[in-house]
Amino acid sequence: MTDPVRAELALAALRRVEPERAVLVVIEDIDAMLGEGQEERLLSFLDGKTQIDHVLFIATTNYPERLDQRLRARPSRFDRVQVIAAPSIEVRRAYLAKRLPDLAPAQLDLWVELSEGFTIAHLKELILAVQCLGADLMQTAGRLRTNLTEKHTSENFIRSRLGFRQSRR
Repeated sequence: MTDPVRAELALAALRRVEPERAVLVVIEDIDAMLGEGQEERLLSFLDGKTQIDHVLFIATTNYPERLDQRLRARPSRFDRVQVIAAPSIEVRRAYLAKRLPDLAPAQLDLWVELSEGFTIAHLKELILAVQCLGADLMQTAGRLRTNLTEKHTSENFIRSRLGFRQSRR
C-alpha cells in the first residue's frame, strides 16, 4: 500500500475492532509513499493526528537521501535511524559456505572476493544465477556490481535484466 490515506483508514478500522491492541506497522520503501503530494498526509499519519494509539512504526528505504528532513530527523516520527550496511567479509564467507558447501576453498575465496559490497539479496541472486541458471560467475557478479552503482530507473532496470548496457554518447 503506497497511499497514507488508505493506511490510515485501515488502521482506524482495526482500532474499531481492537482498540487497545499494540500494532506494529512496517512501511517498506517509505520513499514510495511520498509521490503526488502525499508527504503531508504521511506526516500527519505518523504524528498520530487521527488518534491511532499504540502503534509502532518501522520504515525502510534504499534511498534515505529522498526523505525530507521533516521525516527522517524529527523526534517522535522515527526515534532511531539504523543503517544496515553490506555484510562483512566474514559474514559473506559464512553465508556462501553455508549455501555452497561443496565449493573448494579457492572457489569460496573467489566468490567472497567478487561479492565485496553485496547485500544478502545480491549473494542470493548470485548463487541462484550461477548454480541454478548456469550463468557465468564473473559476468553475474559484474552485473550485480553495476546495479549497485547505477541510478535506478525502469529503463536501466530493464536493460540490466536483458544484459544491455546503456549507450554513452
